[in-house]
Amino acid sequence: MISERDGLFDLAYSWHPRWKLSTGARWQEMNHSNDLRAFLDRRAATGLFGVSYTTPAENSIGLEYRYTGAYLPNRHPTPEALVDNRYAVQTAGAVLDWQIAGKTHPDGRVG
Repeated sequence: MISERDGLFDLAYSWHPRWKLSTGARWQEMNHSNDLRAFLDRRAATGLFGVSYTTPAENSIGLEYRYTGAYLPNRHPTPEALVDNRYAVQTAGAVLDWQIAGKTHPDGRVG
């Protein structure tokens, strides 16, 4: 059995009818009930910052930056593996929310 706890916070602010700033944070904790798999337990925190522009047709395009820091709390160093198990992932990218026609509505992220 894997237990997972998440916390999420999002905030957006429009300083102009077409421009919006957004920020957010997410905390994740994953635990395995089997002691033999406890070395796979994980803790992670993610921060997000973005800016977007909305066109008069209600389509939007923007830029986004995410930073995630994580670690595996139950990894025990051995003489063969004296490596820190903390890691970070940084992603910069573009976001798109576009209404082409009718039911065609691409929404995506590239980074």
